[in-house]
Amino acid sequence: MNYDKPILGEKIILRNITMANCTEKYVNWLNDINVNRYLESRLSIQTSESIKNFVSNILESKDNYMFAIFHKESNEHIGNVKIGPIRSVYKNAFVGYIIGDKNYWGKGFATEAVYLATKFCFDVLKLHKVNAGVIAHNIRSIKVLEKLGFKKEACIRDDEFQDGEYWDIYRYGIIEKELTPSSCISSRDAMNLNMKLCLGTAQFGLDYGINNTKGKIPKEEVIKILNFAFDNGITNIDTASAYGSSESVLGEGIIQIGKNFQIITKYPANTEIRPFQWIETSLDLLHLEKVYGYLFHNYSIFQNNPNYIEDFIKIKETGKAEKIGFSLYHPSEAEYILKNNVPCDIVQIPYNIFDQRFDYLFSEFNNKAIDVYVRSVFLQGLFFVEPDKLSSNFESIKGFLQDIHQFAKDYSINAAMLCLGFAYANKNVSYIVIGIDSLDNLKENISNYSLLKDITLPYNSLKKFAVNDENIILPYNWRN
Repeated sequence: MNYDKPILGEKIILRNITMANCTEKYVNWLNDINVNRYLESRLSIQTSESIKNFVSNILESKDNYMFAIFHKESNEHIGNVKIGPIRSVYKNAFVGYIIGDKNYWGKGFATEAVYLATKFCFDVLKLHKVNAGVIAHNIRSIKVLEKLGFKKEACIRDDEFQDGEYWDIYRYGIIEKELTPSSCISSRDAMNLNMKLCLGTAQFGLDYGINNTKGKIPKEEVIKILNFAFDNGITNIDTASAYGSSESVLGEGIIQIGKNFQIITKYPANTEIRPFQWIETSLDLLHLEKVYGYLFHNYSIFQNNPNYIEDFIKIKETGKAEKIGFSLYHPSEAEYILKNNVPCDIVQIPYNIFDQRFDYLFSEFNNKAIDVYVRSVFLQGLFFVEPDKLSSNFESIKGFLQDIHQFAKDYSINAAMLCLGFAYANKNVSYIVIGIDSLDNLKENISNYSLLKDITLPYNSLKKFAVNDENIILPYNWRN
């Protein structure tokens, strides 16, 4: 299986292993008796061909992941960590690792790699438990596991023959609440693995938002934003053809900084060109061969042209997009997609303290393995405006807004943190799309997000602020 997003640690980065990682150095690791002592690979001579076959099988597997471990400073490949087989029914998996480069032994790299892989199992794969097996005299691996909170659960007697005698195999296991970050892992990097923020880019190409007084973001600042986002674990970016010059500004920025992001873009309503041809326009502007996600910008495009879904399927099959889906505004649209099994990997929906209309559908999205990206968590800045500064069109929610501001004060947090916290508390939310108007705004959002792990917000208490008036909760209905 593949996972394209890099997993950032304090000293290492985990990246999905590729055939390019099957180097002579890798072969030498597996044939080194000091490195392979506790590996099954020691039982036969390894070759470039055998390693490539092994990696190919992992990548094609439906129940295994394998990450190459890279030293953060030198970008040197120093080992691998494997997750699998994954037992989806029971929500558990085994984890194993190798630090092949002996120059990195005894320096905490294995501990960090196992921590990041285990956190990935809990945060991304949503597993309940992670297991590991270790031979009784592999003291270093035992220390790695126990340092992270793994518990010894079983002893399988005389199960391994090595060095002329039989050895016990210990089975270790851990559930999420037991996982302990090692001292080599900072709180920031632990947060990065569970980074649910997705960078919205409407203001890269448009003047956007009720609370926006700055206009479009200058290109020079876009570069700084992209660098800062990537360095802080944000690698998902949302854009669209309809966002003015956003795609071209984003594409130029990505080339300039040389970083890899998972880009989601959208097919617009205002074109006669079919999706399979139009995506080439987006790919050219973004300077990409493929995007992570390609969505209908609104449901009415699909409703008026249901055969366009065939183009989207073809886009996915030809590798122009890894996932396809819909940007939705109304629950009835999602109901149709779910009921009729319309091909869909991603939905992007409005969701915030006022707009809770999609709540009853989250579990069904999860059951169908549809990623849920929520947008409008700040409702274009409406939550930040003082109630007495709003027009009479918002009269019905001025009292709610006042109560929300007071709610935030009572918890000694700001309104932005409260809005993020509401979406973050919903475990069925895959990513939170945040629009920004400056680098400082991004820094503020990341700071707010990083503090959420230390705060327990009364999620159910915020549910009482639900508003059903679409003239309030859907910005396209707003009147001056």
